[in-house]
Amino acid sequence: MSKDMTYYLRFNGILHQTSCVGTLQNRVSKWKNHDLFKKTFALMLQIHVSKRLWSYGVLTAVYLIYCLLICVLDFKSPFKVLQVTSPKLAHLKVFECSCSCFVHLPSLKWGLIPELSNAFF
Repeated sequence: MSKDMTYYLRFNGILHQTSCVGTLQNRVSKWKNHDLFKKTFALMLQIHVSKRLWSYGVLTAVYLIYCLLICVLDFKSPFKVLQVTSPKLAHLKVFECSCSCFVHLPSLKWGLIPELSNAFF
């Protein structure tokens, strides 16, 4: 890493760290990034917005994850654990959400009934 980059990171309060390939830390971060990508993609696909708004989709997905209840935290949100107060959710808007419903049957070759029914929430 260049001297200029090191100075830039220090000046902006960013701590540069590296890790070894193939460690548990890398697997967890890879899984979290993949999970974030899936949630962002689902949001963006659902509301049919332009790809240039992808950064806002990521921010929204991170915010929603931050407000979700997590069983590891005794069904509290990370927001509540860190801020000691529940997040305010009144400002969130509900939009029409369609989904495809599948029925899992282990006896079938593919495990799912081929017919789907669309549902709206």
